[in-house]
This record gives sequence, C-alpha cells and structure tokens, in this order.
Amino acid sequence: MPIYVSESMEQARADTEESTMRAFRRTADTYIKTVEAEGASASAERLQRAEQLLNTTYDDLLVDRVAYGSPQMVADRLIEIRDELGLTGFIMEPNLGGNVPAERVQNSIRLYAEEVAPALRG
Repeated sequence: MPIYVSESMEQARADTEESTMRAFRRTADTYIKTVEAEGASASAERLQRAEQLLNTTYDDLLVDRVAYGSPQMVADRLIEIRDELGLTGFIMEPNLGGNVPAERVQNSIRLYAEEVAPALRG
C-alpha cells in the first residue's frame, strides 16, 4: 500500500503529489495501451478503469487509495483499514511513482518505524 509519513499533511502532499499522480497516470496509460493492442476483444472494464484513473485527483486518492500524512494520521488510517479488512500487516510502498527524493523517503520510513508501527501494535 502506498504509505508516506511526514511531519505534516502539508509536507506529505508537497513531497508526494507529483510522484503519486505520475504513478496513477502511468497505470492508466498501461490500461489504454493494452486496450489498443487487443482491439475489439479488449475489456470494456479495462478501458473504464483507465478513464477513472485519468479523472482521479490527488485528493480522491487521499480518501481511499493511499495512507499519507503525519504519523498520527497514517496510524489512524492504517488502523481503520486493518480493522475493517481484518489485516495482520501492510507492505509499505514509500515512494509511489519513484520521484520522492531519497532523504524524504528515508525520513518517511524512519517516522513509520518510530511512530506509526508502535501505534499499530498498541
């Protein structure tokens, strides 16, 4: 799951918006290319997914596709997801899109380990 922890939601947004949107646009492009390659036999569902992704805003993604924000915000979101789905853990994708600077990704992982993970265990 895309998880990014920063000192504040404002900082998380500044760090991740461009990279995250790049990743979702790239996924939409992949859907479109597979539809084009397969022609008439292509899945209408795949084309619909591509159109949905192309029309998705960063704010839409924050609602239900990623867990970004301050340590408390991310912990609250992950606890909500864990409890709703009965999960026992998460696989963290800390740099969706690959454009977040390495020092910011390292900071996110550190904040996750020091502040979010203990809240999930508590």
